[in-house]
Amino acid sequence: MTPDAQATSRKAADMVERMRAVASGSTRAATAAPAVPTTPAAARRGPRAQRVRYTLDLSPEQHRYLKRAALDLQADASAVLRALLTELEGDAELRARVAANVERRY
Repeated sequence: MTPDAQATSRKAADMVERMRAVASGSTRAATAAPAVPTTPAAARRGPRAQRVRYTLDLSPEQHRYLKRAALDLQADASAVLRALLTELEGDAELRARVAANVERRY
C-alpha cells in the first residue's frame, strides 16, 4: 500500500471512530451545555436550516476571550456568537449599549 493510500485509510478509520463516539454519546460534544436559545424565526425554520457563513476578524485578545468563554460553556465559539446575536436581537438595552460601543470604538 502506498503512503498516500495508508494516510487516506487512516483518515477514514479516524472519521468512522469519531462518528461512533458521537453516536454513542461518549464525546464532550455529545454532552455539551444547554442548547443555544433561538429566535422565533429560527425555531420555525427548524434545526437543519441552512446557515450562512460569516467571517469575523478579531484581535488576539478577543479571540482568546471567545475561545475561553466557549470552553467554559462546553460549546463552540459559533454557538456562543449565535447566542449573543439572539440576546442582541431580543434586548433593546443591550442593543443601545452595543450601538454606543460601536460609535465609540469602531
